[in-house]
Amino acid sequence: MDLLTGCALSLALATGIAAAPAQAQDFQNRTVAPPVQDPPVANASTATPAEDQVQFSSTALEYNTNTDIVTATGEVRMFRQGSRLRADKVVWNRKTGKVVATGNIAVTNPEGDIAYGDEINLTDSLKDGVVDNMLVVLEQGGRLAAKQGTRDADGTVNLKTAAYTP
Repeated sequence: MDLLTGCALSLALATGIAAAPAQAQDFQNRTVAPPVQDPPVANASTATPAEDQVQFSSTALEYNTNTDIVTATGEVRMFRQGSRLRADKVVWNRKTGKVVATGNIAVTNPEGDIAYGDEINLTDSLKDGVVDNMLVVLEQGGRLAAKQGTRDADGTVNLKTAAYTP
């Protein structure tokens, strides 16, 4: 299970401090809508296998040839293996492999669980990383909140200051 697919319950990708119950309630009032459905594959003949392919769209895209950094801004959408990520901004450092998504983040896994967070730091495979101020709204109705969630390369998920509501 990668960060994006596991982001919803296990970590819920591709993301502390003690959180009081009042903070968990504040997460429930977020106005971030879930990401839209996956788009069709644009050109399968030049792409890697569909399950490994990361597709994305954004309002603006900037590439700095000196630093080898790609910055996507405005309604950024990323798609991988049935998982969807939406953010205001995604920065990918191609030299280090680090991907950082910020602003109005919502991640939906194939099961329909939706994870929200303030910032997600991922590897460029979008499988492992850290989510800050995470709220997961499970398809079956439960909620999981954590100050921070991480997923390591071996699949281990750690939640800091977590709370679950059925």
